[in-house]
Amino acid sequence: MNNLSSVRQRIGIILILLGVVDAVALTYLLLPSRTDMAAQREALNEAEQEARRLTLTVAPLRDIGTKLKKADTDINDFYKNRLASRYSEILDEIGKVASNSRVAISAVTYKEGPTTLSDLQLLDMQADISGPYSELAKFANALERDKIFFIIDSVSLSGQKEGVVRLTLRFETYLRMKTEESS
Repeated sequence: MNNLSSVRQRIGIILILLGVVDAVALTYLLLPSRTDMAAQREALNEAEQEARRLTLTVAPLRDIGTKLKKADTDINDFYKNRLASRYSEILDEIGKVASNSRVAISAVTYKEGPTTLSDLQLLDMQADISGPYSELAKFANALERDKIFFIIDSVSLSGQKEGVVRLTLRFETYLRMKTEESS
């Protein structure tokens, strides 16, 4: 019997020791340690930085519908106000700019070219102009700033005689094609 009570006492001590180990393990699992708190703070800071970076990335996309409508309106206004719908409008405007700049135009030629936009026709143009150098410079500047959209590609000196300079000016513009909606 003595043997049995000794075994019971050992089992009781072992159970108490196991209970203490369980309590310590449970406390360790439930209470975060200092290193775990630091790791959690670091993860939170990284998540906040990522959120700020993503917010900056998507900021330009805010109100994209409104921006697209405004861009569409701006494009339509540009087409209507800056692109001619007839060849005669372009030639008249070049003549006005030449007259205001006091240069002479001896020839204007054009060649149609393709564009990726179905409602525009590219016109590659070339003009032979002559006059004093300062007036030719004014003509080129006025042409680039004109209400009709002109892009100067190149200027070539054709000759000079007695203060009169002759230039060949290559430029392009676009012709607005009539659509069924605008007819």
